[in-house]
Amino acid sequence: MPEKYELGRWEIACIMLNVLTYKVFTGFPRLFAEVSGTGGWLTAIVCGGVALLLIGLILLLYKKLGKSNILEVAEMAAGKAGRYLVSAILLIYLIFSNALALREFTEVMKTVAFPSAALAFVMVFFVAAMVVGVLSGFDAIARLHVLAVPVAVFITLAIVFSAIRYGTVGNLFPVFGTGVKQVFGKGMITLSIYSDIITLFLINPFSKKNVRWRRVGFMSALGGILITAAVILTFIMIVPYPTSTDTNIPIYPLAKVIYYGRFFQRLDAFYMLALAIVGMLYLSLSMFFVTYIFADTFQLPRSRPLIWVFSLFSFLLALTVQRSDGLHRIIYLSSFVLWGIGFLLPIICAAAAKVRGKRREAEVVEQN
Repeated sequence: MPEKYELGRWEIACIMLNVLTYKVFTGFPRLFAEVSGTGGWLTAIVCGGVALLLIGLILLLYKKLGKSNILEVAEMAAGKAGRYLVSAILLIYLIFSNALALREFTEVMKTVAFPSAALAFVMVFFVAAMVVGVLSGFDAIARLHVLAVPVAVFITLAIVFSAIRYGTVGNLFPVFGTGVKQVFGKGMITLSIYSDIITLFLINPFSKKNVRWRRVGFMSALGGILITAAVILTFIMIVPYPTSTDTNIPIYPLAKVIYYGRFFQRLDAFYMLALAIVGMLYLSLSMFFVTYIFADTFQLPRSRPLIWVFSLFSFLLALTVQRSDGLHRIIYLSSFVLWGIGFLLPIICAAAAKVRGKRREAEVVEQN
């Protein structure tokens, strides 16, 4: 990562908004309906509140750790072994997340725009955009976020606010859907939709000196959670349960129902634009951090050759799932693990670093 490039408030906000909302363009929101039924919207609100509390806790723990990224914090907590362990966990997480997102975006784009094309053919375009983005460098990726994310957010909100008037309030009842235990218990696995909050603790060292990155990160998380909850609420209002559990692309039906006359009859075209934007940006950013962490862990002088290796690996990994129902099963099962990496890993690292730091301070006081 180029040390000379510094992130301002807008760059951090756009990056975090994208990583926290890109999943609403995939089949992930369907999970809320599967777990809680008509109460999926309540699960979205509850999980959003829990996620915000956890993010606030993490940022509070980071208050006295300066701008150290999560790898440096892990080293403070457990030395080099801790850094290597966290690097390995993050590499596995980012590679898996990148391959899963690549397959998800490809499936959606193929279904919506290229139904007769081969899956690998459509996927190549996303891989090419990802490789070009990573080769261009972190500064280019950050600037593209600033230019493109506001457009994607505007399109998403326009679809939600335009589609909600076609919804039926009765689809939200019964409020607790499949049961209170499902909404407030099992529904917590949907926290994984915000697992990419961990990105904030990789980009924080590169924020400008006058930027309060914790405040910007928290407000971006709040914005991302509100957008996600609005999309899920509108989706459940428009697509009744149990039909909502069979909808592979939840946000697409919202764009299809909108009608503002003949000229604005096909707003789903704007949905595809937003999908392409958030998909290519997320894939580029996640692949960049894969190569960055790997090169940093093994002290490699150059990371550019790794781009081709990991991009090919992600492409092949994304192709291993043969059917869309198999893909959704992977999303469901991985949800039990992803939220732990996104939330628990930063908490454990930061808390352990603070405890070790206090012990060192106590030892210094005793020696004096």
